[in-house]
Parts: sequence; structure tokens; C-alpha cells
Amino acid sequence: MNAVTARSLALVTVLAALAACRVAGPLEPASMALLRQHGLEPTGPTRTQTTQIGAPQETPWDLYLEASRRTGLSFASYSGTQAQLETTPVAGDPPLRAHVLTVDGLAVGAWLSAEGMAPGIFALSDRP
Repeated sequence: MNAVTARSLALVTVLAALAACRVAGPLEPASMALLRQHGLEPTGPTRTQTTQIGAPQETPWDLYLEASRRTGLSFASYSGTQAQLETTPVAGDPPLRAHVLTVDGLAVGAWLSAEGMAPGIFALSDRP
């Protein structure tokens, strides 16, 4: 078999494999998948802002870190790093907001906040 025939055969094989693939639908952002994994249903649009992660011993970052650790995440080594903070309203009484902290697309923190409660910070798996 010559080189041209081998390349042609390889190309046909790849094209056949691609044709057999089916798209299941749009991919869900990782942060939304994380919320759904914890039984949280978004009730409104997500707001994203850039923030600088504070030191783990500073309030309120200490509360966010503890709630994140209960979810299996930790941003303790990212102090001083620029991050994206996604805030999404989720179903709950009192009204809840889910927060997902990402660095370079990787979720490093996540917690819930409840309106009208002090301090009102909970792990994703907790409900006020």
C-alpha cells in the first residue's frame, strides 16, 4: 500500500467515525452541572464578575472557603488570584443565590447565600 492510499484510507475511517457520532444537545457549563449535581435549580440568569480571591483567614472569604470545602472544593491556595464569580439565583425559601468561583475555567469554590440571614453562607448541599 502506498502512502497516498494509506492516508486516504485513514481519512475515510475518520470521516466514517465522525458521521456515526450524534450530538446529544448543547453542553451545559460546568458551573450549572455542579449546581444541578447538588439538586439546585436555577431560577434566573447568571451574573459573572471578576474578583480577586481574598486570604482564607479574612471574612467573608473564610466562610466561603469552609462552605466550599464541604462541597469538595478549595481555593485556599489561590489567595490574591483573579477569578470569575458566577452568581445564580436558585429555588429556595428564603431566596437563595448559588456562587461558583472559577480560576482559568476550573471551579475552585462554591457556596450558597441566603437573603435576610446572617451570615447566610452554606455549602451547596445544605439548605437554610
